Amino acid sequence: MKIKLPYVETIETLCLPKDFESRVKESFKRFTEGTNGDYTHHDKLLYIDNLRKHYLRNDISTEDAVKQIIADKVCYELEENGEMPAAENILSLEFMKECFEAGSMPLYGKYEKWSGSNNDKTIKAIFEIIRIVINWEDEK
Repeated sequence: MKIKLPYVETIETLCLPKDFESRVKESFKRFTEGTNGDYTHHDKLLYIDNLRKHYLRNDISTEDAVKQIIADKVCYELEENGEMPAAENILSLEFMKECFEAGSMPLYGKYEKWSGSNNDKTIKAIFEIIRIVINWEDEK
């Protein structure tokens, strides 16, 4: 899986670069430029939120993500029931809740299709990014 952290080259989780830690630190350092040091903890949480919302999504827009969820729902209904879902099922509050939950919790899920060991590598890389950011101290 590719992770697009801000201000640094894309990181491939299945083959971490030798400078992985320094890339993460550089990304976070540049992310916090201009922020008062008293707010570093806020920046850490924001960076991790962005990791969940944007950096792991490979630049897929929210609109495209919702379209994919709808497409998956339609395909599921066609395969399971042999018919298109009714419009009210897609426009329902329950389905909107599913879309919201899928969009707000992307740290958990299958990253590398068909390979548990590749998923483990990706999950470990994500944990490592979080560890580096949480433990980051400004070296002024």
